[in-house]
Amino acid sequence: MVFVEGFTGALFLEDEGMIERHRAAVTGIRAVALSEEDTRRLVLEIAEEYGV
Repeated sequence: MVFVEGFTGALFLEDEGMIERHRAAVTGIRAVALSEEDTRRLVLEIAEEYGV
């Protein structure tokens, strides 16, 4: 089961095809996401550029 929450509501998806598409999407996002430390560095770098 996949729970999808949006601005105007939420959905529970039980269709195996939809579940697999969401699983693949999450896997792809995790593959390209920065690590926690790299994210922290990027946010600090951008904040410095804006003088924050």
